[in-house]
Amino acid sequence: MKGCLIGKRLNYSYSKDIHSNFFNTSYDLIELKEENIKEFLLNNDYDFINVTNPYKVKVLEYLDKLDESSLNTKSCNLIKKEDNKLVGYNSDLLGIIETFKYYNIDCYDKSILILGTGGVSRTLAYYFKSKSCKLIKFASRTKTNNDTISYNDIKNYSFDILVNATPVGTYPNVLDSLVNPKGFKFVFDLTYNPYMTRLLFDAKLNNIK
Repeated sequence: MKGCLIGKRLNYSYSKDIHSNFFNTSYDLIELKEENIKEFLLNNDYDFINVTNPYKVKVLEYLDKLDESSLNTKSCNLIKKEDNKLVGYNSDLLGIIETFKYYNIDCYDKSILILGTGGVSRTLAYYFKSKSCKLIKFASRTKTNNDTISYNDIKNYSFDILVNATPVGTYPNVLDSLVNPKGFKFVFDLTYNPYMTRLLFDAKLNNIK
């Protein structure tokens, strides 16, 4: 098997080490500009392609088929070649489901704040809606719809769960954080490098799970 990860900036990624060492798979990290995505997807010899920020939504327009997870979330982080067709999957959804199950976090009737509006934010929103949350808001520097608020407006709401779905805090900018997590009951940061982000460190200081 031969695979790769595509994204705009990948110097933080452990994907090559993980696939090479644990799955004995030939694996490459490929940084792409947005205008080169179509050409790459249509002309490559990889068996599978992982997709990361900020292209999880952009790649959808070049795929032949979407599985149920990608279709429902309108986001794709895994592309496989099947019968000479590009098929999109969303394994982010499974990761989110298992994370909340592992920590036994009940989302029913909770208020959710998602930082960011990219592909994984869509996946998070889909998951939270399936759990009958009472309020879901996205925080962004650019207001795109009624579900989006500015970072300055966060103080005007009361949220139970905070999820960082932006690259802020990712290596090498490990001291960066968008919000103070004080007042939340649970904080989830999708950034994995570093393991303890500034956001999670501040949450720990405030005894937040």
